[in-house]
Amino acid sequence: MQFLESSILGLRAARHRLTAPDHPAEVTLYPMIHVGLARFFETVETEALGHDAVLVEGVRSRASWFLTRAYRWAPLKRLGLTAQTPIRPQAGGAEVILADVTPGAFDRLWRGLPLWLRAAVTLGAPAYGLWLRATASRATLARGQCTTDLADRDLTLAPGTPADGLLSVILHARDENLARVLGAELDKAKAAPEPPRRIAVVYGAAHMPAVLAELRRHGAFRPVDSAWLEAIPL
Repeated sequence: MQFLESSILGLRAARHRLTAPDHPAEVTLYPMIHVGLARFFETVETEALGHDAVLVEGVRSRASWFLTRAYRWAPLKRLGLTAQTPIRPQAGGAEVILADVTPGAFDRLWRGLPLWLRAAVTLGAPAYGLWLRATASRATLARGQCTTDLADRDLTLAPGTPADGLLSVILHARDENLARVLGAELDKAKAAPEPPRRIAVVYGAAHMPAVLAELRRHGAFRPVDSAWLEAIPL
C-alpha cells in the first residue's frame, strides 16, 4: 500500500479508508508531511474532523523542536507552501486524541543517545535549514518522498548502528505509543459496535506501516476507498 508518491508532477499523499468484516470500526489514514499546500492541510483537517475520533501526532519538547526546525527555515512563502499545523478541535467535531509520546518520554529517549550523535543532529538541523532557505524549491522538497507499507531497506539495515538509536527516538517509540492508543480506540469500537466508530489517523507517513500492522492485529482490515491528495505540485 502506498502512502506518498513523488513524481515529475510533484508530491501527493494517499488517503485510505479501511474496514474489516470482523470489526465494526472504520479507519481513515491521512499520511502527513512537514510542508505542503495550505489546501492540502485544510482538506485533511476538514475531513478528519468529520470522524468520531482523530489520532494526531505532536511532541512539545525542546529536543523535538531542534529536530524539526529545519523545515521552518525553508522559504515557504516564496514557494507558496505552508508548514503543517496541529488540528484544532471544534465544537461538535471529532474527539482529537494526542497519540504521541509525552515530552518527558521523548526527552528521556533523546538523552539516552550518544552525546556525539545528539550534537551532530543539533548542529546539523540548522545547517540543513540554512541550506533549504538558500536552495529549496518545490522539486527538492518533494523529491524522494515515497512511503509504502513495505520495509524500507535503509531502516532494515539500521539495527546496531547510530541510525538505529536515532530511529528508536523519532520513529519506533512513537510507533509503539500510536499503536497502543489506536488499539484502545479499536477496542472501544468493538465494545460498542453501533453505530460504527469512525477513526481518522493523521500522522507522519513514516508511521503508517505501524498503523497498518496494528489494524491487522485487530481484524482483516482492507482498503475500501482510496484517493490521492495533492500536497506539493510542481
